[in-house]
Amino acid sequence: QGNTLLARHYKQEMANLTQWVNALDARQFAEALTAMVAARRIVVIGMRNAYPAALHLRQQLLQARGQVLVLPQPGQSLSEELVDLTADDLVVMMAFRRRPRIVRPLLQQLQRDGVPVLLMCEPQAHSLFPLSRWQLCAPLDSVSAYDSYASVNSLINLLANAFLHETLDSGRPRIHDIATLYQQLDELEQR
Repeated sequence: QGNTLLARHYKQEMANLTQWVNALDARQFAEALTAMVAARRIVVIGMRNAYPAALHLRQQLLQARGQVLVLPQPGQSLSEELVDLTADDLVVMMAFRRRPRIVRPLLQQLQRDGVPVLLMCEPQAHSLFPLSRWQLCAPLDSVSAYDSYASVNSLINLLANAFLHETLDSGRPRIHDIATLYQQLDELEQR
């Protein structure tokens, strides 16, 4: 309550969540989801602050299907990884505020190569929209100098859950096989 940092933070986080939920284009979301399900490979690209979000999306999608990659790999350039992409693949480009300069030429190259792109960005990145087939926006507004990725993670959660529901026939056995491997390798603590 009141005007404390916690109260202002909570109010801003709720405003961000409300903004992306109200702005979500259901048709675009469904089309992007269908394309992700049909894609031969999904390549998630994230740089700078978008890299942890890209890793998280990859990890969630990997539970339901194989052939989900994240780029760039540490210490590597992109060209060797991108040269083989075709219209059968799909790129999820996470391009949030303070993007590296390579994002625009990268999107232009993917467009020239006919690779479908789902752009995840903040709403103000509208100049990048023509370089992608679909756009999912999440605001990063914060009460301080640091961007908030809470709405980004919420959007990732929705996308990953929707993807899982669309791929239950193949995803459920994969999840079961992964859980079996967890046990066989004693990889995760059970408590």
